[in-house]
Amino acid sequence: MVSPVDERLQTIYQTLREIAARRLGAGGKRKFQVDPTELANEVWVKLSAAGHLEPAQRAEFLPLAARAVRSVLVDLVRSRNSLKRGGDRERVTLSGQIAGQQRDEVELLALDEALVELEKVSERQARIVELRYFGGLTVDETAIALGISPRTVDGDWKMARLWLRRALEG
Repeated sequence: MVSPVDERLQTIYQTLREIAARRLGAGGKRKFQVDPTELANEVWVKLSAAGHLEPAQRAEFLPLAARAVRSVLVDLVRSRNSLKRGGDRERVTLSGQIAGQQRDEVELLALDEALVELEKVSERQARIVELRYFGGLTVDETAIALGISPRTVDGDWKMARLWLRRALEG
């Protein structure tokens, strides 16, 4: 018989796996040389080390997981860049709808830096981007996680994408 704690941990791990699969999507392994299981494992270790594997509710866990996915991917890219001879930066990109660009790719490190700047302007908008982009959450899931209305999420998501487009274009 599986204990309630084991069931809960299995559910948390499955959620991490789903988030990782959504974030990496088609071609993600090729770009990052990591598959969803490896990403989920790294996120699990990061959350476990920080003591974040016992959230009271799913809505509390999803923001932690999205932030951990962002952190793990950025750390992975930075680690690879530090190993490159001559300090050259490797261009590692994410395909997605960030900044309103359907097929264009966004450099992960530039996105991370832009999100840090967006946090100074609007922490809520930065959290929304983190949840939607790195966590793969829907508007409704994001609204629940942040305790705001879906309409507010939708409006802030549009504003954040516009802000990021301007920041990333330069």
